[in-house]
Amino acid sequence: MIITFDEKDHVYTLNGEIADISVTQLLAKHGLGTEYGDVDKKTLSAARAYGNHVHKDLENVLAIEKYQPITTFGDQYLDWLYLNDLRGRPEQKLGIQWHGLLICGTADAMLYEKTVNKQVIVDHKTTASLNKEQVSWQVSILDYMARKLEFETINNVSLGWGTSKQQIEFYCLHCDKKTEKMTPVKLDKIPDSEIEKLFNAELNGKKYQRPALVISKINALDFEEAQAEMEYLTDRMKRAEDNIKKFREIFSREMEKQNVKSWVSPSGNYKVTYVPPTTQVRVDGKDLKKKFPDIYAMVAKPSLKSAYVLITSPKDEQKGEFENEQD
Repeated sequence: MIITFDEKDHVYTLNGEIADISVTQLLAKHGLGTEYGDVDKKTLSAARAYGNHVHKDLENVLAIEKYQPITTFGDQYLDWLYLNDLRGRPEQKLGIQWHGLLICGTADAMLYEKTVNKQVIVDHKTTASLNKEQVSWQVSILDYMARKLEFETINNVSLGWGTSKQQIEFYCLHCDKKTEKMTPVKLDKIPDSEIEKLFNAELNGKKYQRPALVISKINALDFEEAQAEMEYLTDRMKRAEDNIKKFREIFSREMEKQNVKSWVSPSGNYKVTYVPPTTQVRVDGKDLKKKFPDIYAMVAKPSLKSAYVLITSPKDEQKGEFENEQD
């Protein structure tokens, strides 16, 4: 099997036949990849050039014996490979015929560990933020292809991937330009059934639909009751805050006018103390980043934000759609 890739036109061929779609194109088409349509061409071009520069350095770490990396990420990649006893092939091209649909893609690295019967498929990312779902889909599809090809010879090299005794792990090596740190992020595997569902959707000209959420430990009615109670209490809190804000303004104005420093309510339960105006200094992060990007990069401390769920009401969403239509 011979697979080629024209980077300029983003076109794969398998044994001379042009592929119908690439893995990255497939994910973007079905809403599983990051869209960059709203990013200006100059910024996008610079980001792509930087990404290609880093990718090439990481590729050479595996491809060239005793290679000396030219980026800090290359050095960190070399250390990571050494610490995990990993070696293998970079830029492994893969392709599969799915009921006549020809899909191709490239794994940034397909590695194996000598001391443990383990294989590792890796994707490199230089984006500012990491879309874990997209990368999980990407490496899972490439792994699926490789397992189907098994010992197929691709571009004169035997693949030998995914035998029954081998443990397969997925990683994204996220190279952060700001911090110059490479973070290995372990990824979840997308089930084969969902990958095949995606392939079938593309084959039949339909949009892939994510599986419906099933949570057996949560009673839907109990959730709705708890959410409705919270919304009711939140609304009451908002009205109470608006009301007490008015009283604070009255107290502040009258105590200043009458030169009174404190006041106790008739019941004795509350004491109001007048606090004179003070000057507070604060740093506007957005303004600092815009005017002094180098200083911002030096003092900025990245922190991991935990996953969370956003709960909205269909009424709110419909209201938003209506407001957008009026703009």
